Amino acid sequence: STFTQYLYEYCVGGKTGYTLKCRYTLVTYAKKNGTTLVSVIMRAPNSPWTAPDANEYTDTTRILNYCFENYKRYEIGTTTDNTVNTSDLFTKYSSYYNQQSGPLSVEQGAGVMLPKGVTLDKAQKKVIYYDTPQQVSATKKVIGKITYTYNGKEAGGAEIYYENAKNPTLNDSIDMSEWFVDAVEKANEAPFPWKKVLTIGILVVAALAITILILWWMRTHKEQRTRRNRYKRGKKNRNINERGYYYHKK
Repeated sequence: STFTQYLYEYCVGGKTGYTLKCRYTLVTYAKKNGTTLVSVIMRAPNSPWTAPDANEYTDTTRILNYCFENYKRYEIGTTTDNTVNTSDLFTKYSSYYNQQSGPLSVEQGAGVMLPKGVTLDKAQKKVIYYDTPQQVSATKKVIGKITYTYNGKEAGGAEIYYENAKNPTLNDSIDMSEWFVDAVEKANEAPFPWKKVLTIGILVVAALAITILILWWMRTHKEQRTRRNRYKRGKKNRNINERGYYYHKK
């Protein structure tokens, strides 16, 4: 049987599977109105042969339909309807965050999935910059990431790119903030040689420790030798009383 009754019009592809532990499984990739979803069904107790109305295919259809009907996708970094413009993310520096001419841009195609009726401003936005930028091409680096969370769960995000070939001139009246300057400087910096510095640091500490140990041994040995010599010289003129105190003969 080809199970044509389970055809899903928005399905792009999928793969079935079966193991004793996972039972019947199905991974499905679906796309509708610009929104892409991946559904994973595991431990489905029944197969299409034994339960035509309750199996991995029917479960997949219900899950995908629920998500498409109850969630909305906001695309980051474009100017189309129902999306977020990069100028909304960084209002002061919209000329820098420009997909066409600015040196800083946001990953294309990245988006945020939120329940319908929840606007993007209800999600918590966080922008972070990496200590070590990741080179993705000769002129392009990943310098940070934008993440959105809603109800404590990550709802989407996008990488922030810096491209050396694009350097527009900002108006002198724009007040550059420290975090922005640092971000651009970090993108142009070569990766810090942590391993080399760490190795040199360990060698310096080891050499210093050995030097201190040698000096301590030499001083201790000298003091012991001095005490022994004093003891030998004064032994003939010294007695010990009952309590163990030393006194010299007159």
